[in-house]
Amino acid sequence: MHLKKISQKLNIYVQIGVLAALSILAFVYEIYGNTEVIPALQESFTILLSLAAVWFLFKEKHYFAAYAILFLLVYASGLYSFIAWFFSLNFSSSRFLFNFSWFYPFLALGAIYLLLLMISYLLNSGFQFNSQNFKLTPLIIAFSVLMFLTHNIVTFIFIAVVEFIAINYKKLASLFLMLGKSIVVPFTLLRLIVNGNIKTTTTGLWLLTFLAFYVIFLIVQEMIVIFKPQIN
Repeated sequence: MHLKKISQKLNIYVQIGVLAALSILAFVYEIYGNTEVIPALQESFTILLSLAAVWFLFKEKHYFAAYAILFLLVYASGLYSFIAWFFSLNFSSSRFLFNFSWFYPFLALGAIYLLLLMISYLLNSGFQFNSQNFKLTPLIIAFSVLMFLTHNIVTFIFIAVVEFIAINYKKLASLFLMLGKSIVVPFTLLRLIVNGNIKTTTTGLWLLTFLAFYVIFLIVQEMIVIFKPQIN
């Protein structure tokens, strides 16, 4: 079957079912292994907000963007981990040097599925650049500064790419993703305080937390503007 026809042949209800399964797997994968309450809450909120962005884009029929964001945020790293495990077989010891997780084969299959659907929708619809969605606002500036100060340059570029895809199609999806990234800093400070390690905090962490709360405030403001007409 030609790649272009995959998205046309695959029933939309089947796609919804598969996306639901992939969303559940993504949620479990992201929170699995967290034994502490606060890190588990932070991971839960982050992945749920990411999935909210994915499903909102899917509902609005921006299928390429929905699949691309889910692939980039969760399944790309899962595919990499599976490949790394597969190629880590050491012939002298007949053992894999890379630790295996039962998640890896499922994440790899999910990644391949998402890639095929992404390519199919891209071939059918192309990438629609919406220049009117890109405006330099206080939120964009503050969020960019926060991400730059809390991540290395590679991760910062990765976040920028994901946000670019989201905001290009729907602003609300981008806001969900921004909120998911911005809550990490306050949760980090909260975990240190709860664990009795407040003396280990730095001036930088407190300043970053204030910046994060400012970003969260701006995000909520913009969400209210978007939702208010629908409520009324």
